[in-house]
Amino acid sequence: MRKSLPNLSRIPEPLDLRDDSKTPGTKISEFGYEFEVPWAEIPQTRKTEYLSDYVFGGDRAVVLFNPSDRDTSVTYSLAEQQLVSALQGYSIMKAALNTTPEQMSPFLSKREATRQLTLLKMKQVFGLEGLSSAFYSFDRGDLRGFQIGDPAKDHNIELDCFDSNGLRIHFVFSSKHGSRPTLEQREINRVINTLRVAEKPTESSH
Repeated sequence: MRKSLPNLSRIPEPLDLRDDSKTPGTKISEFGYEFEVPWAEIPQTRKTEYLSDYVFGGDRAVVLFNPSDRDTSVTYSLAEQQLVSALQGYSIMKAALNTTPEQMSPFLSKREATRQLTLLKMKQVFGLEGLSSAFYSFDRGDLRGFQIGDPAKDHNIELDCFDSNGLRIHFVFSSKHGSRPTLEQREINRVINTLRVAEKPTESSH
């Protein structure tokens, strides 16, 4: 895994959440949460009960998945089921992203080796099949989570936020393939810094 997927040797770096831009933004309210993106144009929108997809000018898009929807299509091995039962949400993602191939050793017990290998497999999935160029972590106090990918290098960035109740709020940011990525970190920071429970959660608007 270390040879074929060298990025699995990376661990999360602290994310600088500064957003010193004064760019006008657009507020989006969906699935009981609201946040702001630093793009003022009206987006093309596609909504289902599972996700909301917003496409802005410059071929930039952000997808918010319904936090209350759980993916039942994912199947786990017995070892993975035991690990998921022991560690939930933020804890299991933190454990997986901080596991590296270098931590594997022939001196580990069978139980610990199985745990480490399971976490590495999960990290591969979290890390866009092991191809992401970076992992970041952040803690806003009432919100913490992880960013998968570097917008300066990657066309797809995954953002996993966990609120004070442990609920996972999952975003995917994307820019047009075939050219240099057009997203900037400050744009993703705007979403992280403004994400909160919507004042009127029964309404859906942008």
